[in-house]
Amino acid sequence: MSATLRRLMLLLLAAGVAGLWIWLGRNATAGRAATAATANANAEPGYLARDAELIETGDDGAPLYRLRAERIEQAHPAANIFLGQPRLNYQSDANTQWTLQADRGVLLAGTEQAQLYGTVRAAGSDTQRRPLQVRTEQLALDMRQQRVSSDAMVTIDWAKLRLTARGLRINLMDGSLRLESEGHGQILR
Repeated sequence: MSATLRRLMLLLLAAGVAGLWIWLGRNATAGRAATAATANANAEPGYLARDAELIETGDDGAPLYRLRAERIEQAHPAANIFLGQPRLNYQSDANTQWTLQADRGVLLAGTEQAQLYGTVRAAGSDTQRRPLQVRTEQLALDMRQQRVSSDAMVTIDWAKLRLTARGLRINLMDGSLRLESEGHGQILR
């Protein structure tokens, strides 16, 4: 075989390998694009609800809490849930009810934790005692354990007594409240 023929054969072989490489690369890119499109089409969408109510029940089927909000929004199933004007009602026993409301809130993904922000109010009423009102700008809430906490400034009105302090802890089930710092009290007329 002559040298010229060998060069021509090597040149054709190199061109064939280069063409095959380009063709396979293009198909792989198209395959990745098709896989990504299929994955996006199969992704679960989120939701948006207006004037909605969610009810969480216990093992006995009785409601643990009711959450009402002007707006409930979740981008996708694994995302945080954003709340507009949330209002949570707890009936901790036959005589005690707690209501928590705020300008906005977030239910943290994968947990039973919520954060309430803005003008936040918590009110506890009981048929044997006077109602208790708590005002603050931020509350953290463990919805299953029914515990509320805040590290922000809080104002508590109970009958004719007003207390202000930084931070508090409330157990909604037994009605106990603990201030986390020294507070100031005032007797209202």
